[in-house]
Amino acid sequence: PNELINTTMSVAFTNGTGSGQANRFFSDTSALSPGLSLTYDLNSGTTLVDSYGSSTVFTKLKGIFIRNKSLVSGDELLLSGNFVTVSFGANDLVIGPSGILALVNPIDGWTVTTTTADQLDILNPTLNSASVSYDLVLWGVV
Repeated sequence: PNELINTTMSVAFTNGTGSGQANRFFSDTSALSPGLSLTYDLNSGTTLVDSYGSSTVFTKLKGIFIRNKSLVSGDELLLSGNFVTVSFGANDLVIGPSGILALVNPIDGWTVTTTTADQLDILNPTLNSASVSYDLVLWGVV
């Protein structure tokens, strides 16, 4: 059977640190060669540096958006790291080609905890010779 799913969702955040609020965002566009990964440390102040040179040290994440920009079948990205394991109870979240992963928790957010829940790893597990490009947006409370 065919069924049309037509859903529109909008989540608005105001500036601040409470429910429905965020006070910082970080974005990155990158490419990973086969077998390589990149770790984003959410609270070290060294890996989340914006285009103005400002460091981001999150205490809570309110949203994660990742877009796999590949159009090639099999070009997957894996989202892992101790933040994913603690916050979502998963070892890896798979983002297939042209796929989007959007996780939003506007009320409570996810707590970032030094050494136990502070790392997001993005891995290109493919064995072909191409790099996989992606967009990453994180927003939350510092």
